Amino acid sequence: MKRNKVLHIVLNPVFAAIFLFVLFVVTAFHLYIVYDESLWMYIGNLWNNKGIPPYVGAVENKTPGIFILFAISDYLTSGNVFFVRGLGVVATMFTALFLYGICAKIYNKTAAVISLYVFGFITCWQLMDGFAFAHTEVFMILFSTMSFYALMQSQFSKKNIIWLFLVGLSMGIAITFKQIAITTAFALLVVFLVLNKEKPFLYLLNRVLIIVFGISFSTFLSFLVLYFYGVSFYDYLEGAWLILFNSGSKVTNISEHFTNFINALVFSRLVFFYPIIIWFLWKKNFLNHSHKMLLILWLLFDFVGVNASGYYYGHQLKQMLPAFSIIMAISISFLIGKRYNDNTNGFYTVAAQIVLLIGIVCFPYKQIYQNFKLITQYDNTSLTPHVEIANWIKENSTSEDYIYIIGGEPNLIRTQAIVNRTSASKYFQSLFLTSDYERGILMEDLKQNLPVFILRDQFIDENILKKYGNKFKTFVDENYVLVKTMYNVEILKQL
Repeated sequence: MKRNKVLHIVLNPVFAAIFLFVLFVVTAFHLYIVYDESLWMYIGNLWNNKGIPPYVGAVENKTPGIFILFAISDYLTSGNVFFVRGLGVVATMFTALFLYGICAKIYNKTAAVISLYVFGFITCWQLMDGFAFAHTEVFMILFSTMSFYALMQSQFSKKNIIWLFLVGLSMGIAITFKQIAITTAFALLVVFLVLNKEKPFLYLLNRVLIIVFGISFSTFLSFLVLYFYGVSFYDYLEGAWLILFNSGSKVTNISEHFTNFINALVFSRLVFFYPIIIWFLWKKNFLNHSHKMLLILWLLFDFVGVNASGYYYGHQLKQMLPAFSIIMAISISFLIGKRYNDNTNGFYTVAAQIVLLIGIVCFPYKQIYQNFKLITQYDNTSLTPHVEIANWIKENSTSEDYIYIIGGEPNLIRTQAIVNRTSASKYFQSLFLTSDYERGILMEDLKQNLPVFILRDQFIDENILKKYGNKFKTFVDENYVLVKTMYNVEILKQL
């Protein structure tokens, strides 16, 4: 009996929360700044130190939430990425707790604890970019999960108007971190209609409008922050929404899209869970029909969101984890309960054993190993390439000088993030240079803000160079000369 009680501790939600929090902290301790973090560090620095806000001074296809966080990080910690990752760890912990609340409300507390572990372990997988606690999806799924939790609360509250406003407010904040949360918002509205299908039409219309108002209100507040810094509504519309039609925001090749899908969602550890998902869809009468539809619709619409861009980056896959985790947990809990329905101690013992098995199967081994490897191989006596390049630029220019990088090679983006020099153009990387319209803006920017240095990869891909066009090539050839090469990065200086 005592051995069983020790085993049962893994089903204690406090123990589970503490264990997962430690796991999140360890997983987030990835020593190097990655590509997206570098982009947002630059935008945050530009906004905080230069007073130049997103969309006006830098093109990046995100809604403003992540830029606000990195600007705050730059103000408080001089752009230390671990500050935002720390916020991401806290956000992920709260996401797990909201999942626990939803699962406990619609099924039972044992399933709720299992959902904690499933979500916690999988979100740390290398497949999911486990270290990426500073990415948009981390904060997006916090607020979308909070929105579903508020929706469940509204079903049991007499003051459901307040709860429904919070539903919309939370979902609006999720969209403020990433536009694809719109798919989750559609799921939310459909779920609301399913849960309240017996209510009269005017009641449903009134409540839906309250939710939509909440979404609109938080979206308006995020724009208001930008407007205070001189961002017009058109700048916001073009930079946060119309840019999604730019081919740089999505995979345009169907074959590449399909290959990415296969690699991310078929040839991965996720495939082992699919039989349980299929069984959940097929099985009847073990979960309230409305709640089952809630989970199915939530997962379905988030799956659509995951597929939208066609890139299938690990952090993008996290969008479908909340509903996925609850479905897995409820299915496992039901299967255990079906066998040990009259044996409470046996039920908890087997549930605890299943949790340990989940831990063994789902532990983020690769991500932890990668983090450990980076720590053991890190050389404290030498500077990393982008730091050396940035230091050289600082020594040979003033803080008011402009620079420009060609392409989007990681070391160049990292250099731009820390060098504290403004890019000569808001198109500070090549991803969104896809038409003559963008190339025209780039040339106007370069002529107006003549960069002292232009940086490019020594072995730059010809396809990337083509994105800049012949006018750009002529501009560089006529006005710049190679003065230094560092770590395969060529530094060109103005004549």
